[in-house]
Amino acid sequence: MNIEQLPEKPLVSILILNHNEKTFIKGCIESVMKQTYKNFEIFFIDNGSTDGSIDYMKQHYPKVKIIDNKKNIGVPAAINEGYYKAKGDIITICSADIIVDKNWLLESLRMLYSEKRIACVGCYVNNKGIGVINGSTNILGYNIVDVFKDKTRKFYTSLSSTFYNNLLEWISDPDYFFYNEDTYNGWLFRIKGYDVRLAPKSKLVHFPTYLHPTNTNKNVKKRKRVFKEYGYFLSERNRNMNLLLFYSKSNLLKTAPLNFMVSLARIAWNLKSDRQKALKYIKSYIWLLANMGKIIKKRKHIQKQRTVNDREITQFITSKLVNGSGGKSDAVNKVSKKYCDFVHLTCLENSGLDI
Repeated sequence: MNIEQLPEKPLVSILILNHNEKTFIKGCIESVMKQTYKNFEIFFIDNGSTDGSIDYMKQHYPKVKIIDNKKNIGVPAAINEGYYKAKGDIITICSADIIVDKNWLLESLRMLYSEKRIACVGCYVNNKGIGVINGSTNILGYNIVDVFKDKTRKFYTSLSSTFYNNLLEWISDPDYFFYNEDTYNGWLFRIKGYDVRLAPKSKLVHFPTYLHPTNTNKNVKKRKRVFKEYGYFLSERNRNMNLLLFYSKSNLLKTAPLNFMVSLARIAWNLKSDRQKALKYIKSYIWLLANMGKIIKKRKHIQKQRTVNDREITQFITSKLVNGSGGKSDAVNKVSKKYCDFVHLTCLENSGLDI
C-alpha cells in the first residue's frame, strides 16, 4: 500500500529523547517541524537533564508535549513512557542530538507501507565525523558494519525508528538501561514474524558526544569515566541477554562454545591492556548468573510471542566476528563461518540469500 493513497494520513507520534542536549534542541525540533509530512505530534522526553533543557523547551516550544523525568531512568524506560502516552497510529523515536531531512518522516512511512511484513523502518544516519551507523548484528550479538548488499536491509535500527503502534508491549526492556536495546527491539519484531528495513531516502545527521561544542576537556573526561564505569558492563551484559532471550534452545547450545571462547579471549586480552574493562566484563557474567531466574522468566515471555523459527531470523545475522577485510580479519571471519557450517547454524553467509 502506498502512503499517498491512504484516504486519511495516519497520525505519527514522534518521541524525542533528551539528556543534556540543550545545544542541539533547536536544530532537532526545527528540522522535525519542517517535515513535508504534517500529521504528527511531538513528545519531548527528558531524562534528568541538568543543562536547562526543560526550561528551554517550555520557553520556545510550548505546544510540544513534555515528559520530565527528574533523573536518568535509561533509554528504554524513558522511551516506553512516551510510547504508552502516544496517540499516533505510527511511532517514531529519535534522540535530540540530530537534524533530520525534510522528507525524513515521509520516506520512512513510504517504506513502512510498501510491504505488509515490514513493521519497523530505520533511516540513513550520517554519524557526523564517523560515517554511516551500522544496523547489523553477528551470531554472538556484536554490532557489525553493514553486511547486506541491499542497503534497505537491516537487522535492527538505530537513532531513528518508525513502526506501527500497538505491535509491541514495550519498545525495549527497561532493565537494559542503555546499549543493545536497539538490537533487542529489532530482534523482538523479527521473532514476532515482522521485517525490519531501512529507507535510504530518509536521512538524518547525528552529532556524537565528542563533537558537542559545549564539551570541555573536563566534560569529555567525565563522560569517559562514566562509560568505563557503566558502558563496558552494560554493553557486555545486554549483548548476552539478547542471546539468552531470543535464540532458540538449539541455537543457544550451538553458539555457546564460540561465545565462551571469544569472551575468554577478550578478558585475557584486556587483562593486559585494560584491566578495568576486563573486570567489567567479568562483573557482567556474574550478574547474568546471579539473575538467571529473572532471565528465564523474560525468555519464556518472549518465546511465547514467537511466530517464526530461528532460521527465518538468523539468515539475516552474519557469521562475521570482526569488521574490516584482509589479513587477520578475513582469517577470523573464515573460521567463524566454518564454525557455523560445522554446527549447522544458519547465518547470512550460508543461508543462500543474495541480499
